[in-house]
Amino acid sequence: MSILRRGKDKYGSYEITVEDSILIVSVKGAFGEGLVNNYTRDLTTTIDSISHKKWGYLAYALELEALTNQGFDYLKTSFAYSVANNCIADAYCVTSPLAIAQIDKIRQLFDLHSPVEERLFNDLASAKQFLHEQLEQFS
Repeated sequence: MSILRRGKDKYGSYEITVEDSILIVSVKGAFGEGLVNNYTRDLTTTIDSISHKKWGYLAYALELEALTNQGFDYLKTSFAYSVANNCIADAYCVTSPLAIAQIDKIRQLFDLHSPVEERLFNDLASAKQFLHEQLEQFS
């Protein structure tokens, strides 16, 4: 697994990798407008390279504090792009209660009614295993 794209500012950072059919985003710090704008661009470029097959999204964000309002708006756009381009499963390594609530809100906006708690994991290996199981159901 190698890093395909990365970005950072003085408040936070991200790295985007792809492993098998799982797009993994590692996030640290706060996700404001400038950083999430670059993230959205990098994410859509990465999605375009894998959207020919079904894939899963994994946010490894144990050090994510929260999204700013602008960051939340950009991530709604990114989520819509993911769903429209063959993303069929999502999982999150997130501990911040505010970030979890924001993720849950975005999922609800797209009529994904499964509880976000079913998609929260304490470690990367468990989240990957969950996504592999989800992807196998649709293969």
